[in-house]
Amino acid sequence: MLVHRLFAGLALLAIAGCGATPATQASGKSVSEWVQALHSPDYRQRKKAVEVLGNVGRNDPAALPALALAAKDEDPRIRDAAVLAIMKSGPDAASVAPAVESAVADPDPVVSSHAAAALKRITGKDASR
Repeated sequence: MLVHRLFAGLALLAIAGCGATPATQASGKSVSEWVQALHSPDYRQRKKAVEVLGNVGRNDPAALPALALAAKDEDPRIRDAAVLAIMKSGPDAASVAPAVESAVADPDPVVSSHAAAALKRITGKDASR
């Protein structure tokens, strides 16, 4: 009987992954898959990835840095979505505040305006343009 209990315990450990932390999931994919989608040539895939990662926020350490990179995308709609996604995390996004601060100088006035609002929400300070 002891052998059966030992075997059952080992089986449970194997099923549970021996304490390994599972990858953060969002909208049916792992965060790493969404981060990879930011490199897609398809605008719609990049936009969806930004939206999903904005909802993940600080819950996965890869989300905010990926959004900071997306704030430099070639498409102003992606840059704007990234800044707005970062803003959702408020002060928890302090680590990526420099990317948002850079976006304040974006040539697109919508991106620039949203970046200034995001920076204020993250740092509590007005952006100087």
